[in-house]
Amino acid sequence: MDKKIRVESGDVEACLDYRCWLIFKFCLEESLRMQVSLSLSRNLLRAFCCIARNALLLLAEMSLHSKDLVFIGKGFELYNVVLDCVSLVFLSHGGLSNENLDLWISTVCAVLELVHKIYDENLDVRNAGDFALRFSCLLLEPFAKFLRVHPTRKTGFRDFVDELLGPLLHSLGVLHLHFDGSNPGLTRNLLTTVEEVLSQGLFHSIHIDGFLSLRSTEKYSASSDGKMKESKTVIKSYHRHLFDKLERIMASKKDSELSGLGELFQLLVDRVKNQKVASILSEDKMAEKTEGFRHLSGHSSTILHQSSSATPENSYGSRAQHSNTRSRMLLFDLQAELCGRGLSEMYALVLDSLTVTVGNSNLVGRSVKDLITASSSMSILAGLQPDRIPEFLSYITGKTSDKRPDENKHNVLNFGVSTHLVFVFFFRLYMSCQSLYRQAITLMPPDTSRKMSSVMQDSLTAYSGRDSMERTDWPNEGYFSWIVRPSASLLVIIQSVSDLCLQGSNSECSPLIYVLHAMALQRLVDLNRQINSLQYTAKN
Repeated sequence: MDKKIRVESGDVEACLDYRCWLIFKFCLEESLRMQVSLSLSRNLLRAFCCIARNALLLLAEMSLHSKDLVFIGKGFELYNVVLDCVSLVFLSHGGLSNENLDLWISTVCAVLELVHKIYDENLDVRNAGDFALRFSCLLLEPFAKFLRVHPTRKTGFRDFVDELLGPLLHSLGVLHLHFDGSNPGLTRNLLTTVEEVLSQGLFHSIHIDGFLSLRSTEKYSASSDGKMKESKTVIKSYHRHLFDKLERIMASKKDSELSGLGELFQLLVDRVKNQKVASILSEDKMAEKTEGFRHLSGHSSTILHQSSSATPENSYGSRAQHSNTRSRMLLFDLQAELCGRGLSEMYALVLDSLTVTVGNSNLVGRSVKDLITASSSMSILAGLQPDRIPEFLSYITGKTSDKRPDENKHNVLNFGVSTHLVFVFFFRLYMSCQSLYRQAITLMPPDTSRKMSSVMQDSLTAYSGRDSMERTDWPNEGYFSWIVRPSASLLVIIQSVSDLCLQGSNSECSPLIYVLHAMALQRLVDLNRQINSLQYTAKN
């Protein structure tokens, strides 16, 4: 620490002077004792940033010379008194005045870079690691509070995404990796704080409505006959910048940042749940919200499609092939996590919370029908052709699966350990759409109701008992007849999916087991209705 470190700012000497920090600590403590309030400048963030970068520089220098990466002497004393000062500033004195997002972003960037260095070098058990983790928690917690009180908007949102999204995703990945490591307490606290920063910075309550209305190149309004007609174009939502950035991260093939992608979308799901999205989706905006949600899915699907092909550049021999295979597996698992744990919950939450009325039933029905049409890949899974599941997964991932001559069944376990979550996504989407569509049919005028029910192959919802007695044609109304005709029975599909995913330990597959039971129960209810209808017809 005796060596002078020169940077562009002239304040560096004071920022790294142990005596200055000691005097500052004394002033903070005395003001508390005498109950004198202080107005602390936001420029203190520059000093904190300087400390973070100095610690990072010192660690890099020690690592370069293979020295023991432990702070000793005056360096150790400096970092200890800095921790005391940061704690006093934010926990005892209420933080800084006139805080600024730009200053916070530059400071947090330095802090996160220090965190990454600590975990990359496995220093979390050394005093250098202890300082870095405590220092990071003390600064990220007030930053999350700042974002909660002063949510990012437009330019601020873009700056947050451009500067902090990558480092924060990287942090999520390494913190989850070291969750049960040698310093679990601080690691858990830091992980919680990083998640809060992402939640407040990206998914603040003021942004949720924007994420559900991402579609903005065209706009639809409902006419008196319930059909959607095109009107004027509107300005691009700045929330789409998040997905543009995610696509760039995917294209750059940074596994360190990709590892936090599933967790990121889970945070969005949690924020939507907490905000009770039903109160956001007003009836007169049903079509716009559904289209916006489809647009959100479209961005996410584009990122999951790139993930199937975003592998490292080719090198030599079997090692490169193994590396490519491992990368594809990792990215497929990220894709499945995003769909199964994130988007499926969002779709179900939105669709299950909508209120259908006589006035909006036509609009709801058409919107849900369009949503199912957009999920055309399910027709592969539900069709009668053989090899449904391998072809379905190949279509979703862009990866082929070959059948070995000596096997009776297809071995598609190589798609990834999270394969079951892909089925969770599509099955939950189908269940929610089916339920909502039926609600809409029951509230439509008779002629429209019958027409819409024929699309779904669900005559019992729209036809009365007398109508059933007069019918001469009885279509084969299977569970998946809405998307493909003829379709495989639900029992056959459940068996096929179970053979693939429910082998050995099923502890990780509980979401799929739940969905399969829910579909089976829903089908039993449908069959019971059909039996009762046939009994009524035969009796009369």
